[in-house]
Amino acid sequence: MGEDDFSIEEGETQEHLDPKSLNDPGVSELIETLLSWLNHELASDRVSLTNINTDLRDGQVFALIHEKIMGCGKLETPCGHYVQSRERQKKNLDFVIEQINKSLALAEEQIKWKTSLLFYGEELNTLRLLIKINKFCLNNSRPAPDLPRVLKVNILRIKKVETGVQCEKRVLNIMEEESVIGRRDGFDTLIDHAPQKLNLVQSSMINFVNSYLSPIGKEVEKLEEFSDGVKLLILIGALQGFFIPFYEYKQNPESKEDMIENVNLAFRFIQEDGLPPPLNRPGEVVRGDLKAIIRIIYSLFVKYKQPPK
Repeated sequence: MGEDDFSIEEGETQEHLDPKSLNDPGVSELIETLLSWLNHELASDRVSLTNINTDLRDGQVFALIHEKIMGCGKLETPCGHYVQSRERQKKNLDFVIEQINKSLALAEEQIKWKTSLLFYGEELNTLRLLIKINKFCLNNSRPAPDLPRVLKVNILRIKKVETGVQCEKRVLNIMEEESVIGRRDGFDTLIDHAPQKLNLVQSSMINFVNSYLSPIGKEVEKLEEFSDGVKLLILIGALQGFFIPFYEYKQNPESKEDMIENVNLAFRFIQEDGLPPPLNRPGEVVRGDLKAIIRIIYSLFVKYKQPPK
């Protein structure tokens, strides 16, 4: 987006992505992941997005995102579909983004995008909104890719003053997960700084789970075997003393989506059993993130550490 592609009022502050950040492999991967997700979910509507800067400006795609991806209902745009004038496109986009903001149920300070900049295809504002929609979908068990927890980018904070335009460069985590990132626990320290103790912890956790799984022929050799959710569900059933019907989950998951569905179900059972919600997302378990798996198994260990009789 060039300097002439947007306007700024006196006293207004805007945040833009530093164009150099578009060359960052992490940013390129994030954009590719988001576009692939949108294209897959909107394929039946013949949507084919190739450019995050130009393909989302007129509100039509965001209206489909609200209906088909977020599952929050169809929107009738005030100026109809396929409008050509920029004024009508802007009016449609204003309406659609207002409805998306309401569906996301965000406080005013949580809305980090401006519709005026979305209309001009500014990448930082567009990415912030798509990331928030992605989190909404993950939290509501709707199909969505797991995104990285940390992606630091350079942004340009621009302010119009009487004497001209002030520009300040900052670095921020575009994933807006600082509150989560800061919550490091003993497992982070263990894995980062005491790998020699990690084997002992894993061995203890494996002995614990196998005391319940071995009697039913489902023992594990390593904790990563819980990543598809199948043995995690079997373990939870054994711990809580009930049998989870086979039709409730994917016994032989064939895709990442199947595995996430299993892990989501396991998380639900964990919370229904009175344990706090797992810190990590299902996708991190599916990826075999050892810290994520250890946290879950340890929370079960604390509650059920007495071996079965």
